Amino acid sequence: MDTITPKPPVPSPTLPGDQNNNGNNEAVKNQTADVSKPLKIKKSAGEFGKAFKWGSGLSFGCFLFIFFAVASIVIFSALTDDSNEPESTNKIVETQTQGTGRDKIAVINIAGEIIESSSALDMSNGVVSTIVSNELKKAHEDKNVKAVVLSVNSPGGGVNPSFEIYKWVKALKLNNKPVVVSMGDMAASGGYLLSAPADKIYALPTTWTGSIGVIMSLPNYEGLFEKIGYKEIVIKSGKLKDMGSSSRALTDEEKAVFQNMIDDAYDQFVTIVAEGRGKDKAEIKKIADGRIYSGKQAKENGLVDELGGLDDAIKEAANLSHITDYTVVEYSRPVSLSEKFLQFKTNLNFLGVNLDLRKAQDAKPSLKYKWSIN
Repeated sequence: MDTITPKPPVPSPTLPGDQNNNGNNEAVKNQTADVSKPLKIKKSAGEFGKAFKWGSGLSFGCFLFIFFAVASIVIFSALTDDSNEPESTNKIVETQTQGTGRDKIAVINIAGEIIESSSALDMSNGVVSTIVSNELKKAHEDKNVKAVVLSVNSPGGGVNPSFEIYKWVKALKLNNKPVVVSMGDMAASGGYLLSAPADKIYALPTTWTGSIGVIMSLPNYEGLFEKIGYKEIVIKSGKLKDMGSSSRALTDEEKAVFQNMIDDAYDQFVTIVAEGRGKDKAEIKKIADGRIYSGKQAKENGLVDELGGLDDAIKEAANLSHITDYTVVEYSRPVSLSEKFLQFKTNLNFLGVNLDLRKAQDAKPSLKYKWSIN
């Protein structure tokens, strides 16, 4: 007879909510905990991967920013380097605009602020005195050039570069070559100074001219520095060595020194105008308080001879040089690729902040024969 061995009872599944099976509940909890552990590990790995990718992207972005910033600085430094000044300013191209005669009337354009530097940045946005002087020199040395017309459209500029151009205008007259000025929209301050010795000055009725005077602007950031807690320690050899410092206000003594420089430059300006216009200095001083005059007003007070345009000035130049069959030529200088680029890139916007490269480069204080509201 076979013996039947009873099987041990199989424990019934226990639900987590069953209050009568505490032991089984603990086992289920342990199983649940064990199952959840790998899930937590997977979730942490996923978050770590995302963080790693985000951090890598940020690092790469910072690298690109630093790379392009350094590259921009290098390129900007190269473009504004004036080490090739003789080559860049001496190239002059002569272009015939009208006529076929052997005798020539040279038209020289002076448009923009008169500056001294010959960096690519400056040459793309102003009148470099060295370039204009070389053009005047070419007209001075060319025996076929019988007269020169200056087409002026400038608010003026630095005292020294304005005076440099003025000296070459005087040299032309000493070489018996008549000089006639044709004023465009503006021929103020330094733009008028270099025009003053001309044999005849033409202006449009609405031309802005005059502004006979000198100006120098000095920034004062003392209040700003106090707010941000910035202090500047200056060690100097004499009490006036740091006069004009932007970290403090001028003393009365420093103001007097600067004023004497201004007065001296002003007296030279008045003297040049008086000699050029054939008037007394006292008479010129009456109208030389820095104000702007229209072309019509300038004719009335003797700063301008006639109202007219460039064609009128060319005809008068021919008349003064006693020529009838002549060719009108214009001088120009080849524009480099860097200048073409900088003509459009002198105002940059970085993170919402406008950066004017011309103003940044022209931050140093200097005396100016310039009409300006800035």
